[in-house]
Amino acid sequence: MKIKALFILLAVMICVGCGSQSTDANYTDQPDTETIEDTNDEEATSSQAVTEGTVSEEETGSAQADEDISVIPPFLDDVQKFEISSKNLNDGVWDDICAFESTNGGASPQVSWEPVEGASCYVIYMVDSSHIGNFPSSYVVHWKSLNVTETSYETGGTLTKDYTGFLPPQGDTRTYDLYVFALKEPIEKMKGVKGSPNPDFANSIPPIDQTSSGEGGNLISYGFLTGTYTND
Repeated sequence: MKIKALFILLAVMICVGCGSQSTDANYTDQPDTETIEDTNDEEATSSQAVTEGTVSEEETGSAQADEDISVIPPFLDDVQKFEISSKNLNDGVWDDICAFESTNGGASPQVSWEPVEGASCYVIYMVDSSHIGNFPSSYVVHWKSLNVTETSYETGGTLTKDYTGFLPPQGDTRTYDLYVFALKEPIEKMKGVKGSPNPDFANSIPPIDQTSSGEGGNLISYGFLTGTYTND
C-alpha cells in the first residue's frame, strides 16, 4: 500500500509540473507577439514621417527656385539702365498674341524706348529664364535682333526670322525676359540660336561690349522687362 501511495503521489507531482510548464510557455509567447506588433507600428510611423518630410523639402526647394526666376547676368551689375515699355505686358503677364499658338508662330511684343544718347544701334534679346524645379534655366532664345536702329516696334513688328512665340508645356507657366542693349557701334554677330537653348546666356553679353577694335566700352546701357506666360 505504501508503494502504491508513493506512485500515486509521484504521478500527481508530474501532472502538476506539466501544467505549470504549459502556462509559462503561453505567457512568454504573448509578449513576443505584442513586441512584433509594436515594432511594425513604429516602422510604419517612421516611414510616413520620412515620406512627408521628403515631399515637404522638395516643395520648399521648388518654391525657392521659382521665387528667383529672373536672374540678370552679373556682367550687367554696373551697367546703366534705361526705361523700356510694352503694351503687351500687363500686370506682369505677356499677352496671348505673343505665344506660338496664337498666330503663325507668335507675334513679337510691342516695345518702345527713348533714344539713348551716343547709341548708333540696339541689340534685342528675349529669353525664357524659367527655372524648372531646381534645375538652372536653359535660356531658350525667343527674340534675337541685331543692330536695329528703331526705338519702337509694334506688336508683330519685328522680322519673322527674328522671333518665335512662347510655347510652354500644357498647363505650365514660364518667365520671359526682354533685353534691349544700346551700343556705340554695330557688332558682327550675336550668340545663341533662336528657338534653341542658350544656357551660356550670361556669357553672351560681354562680346556685345566689344568694339570693332576689340576694346571694351561698346555697351552704353540696357533696358529690361520680365513677365510670365501660362499655357492654359
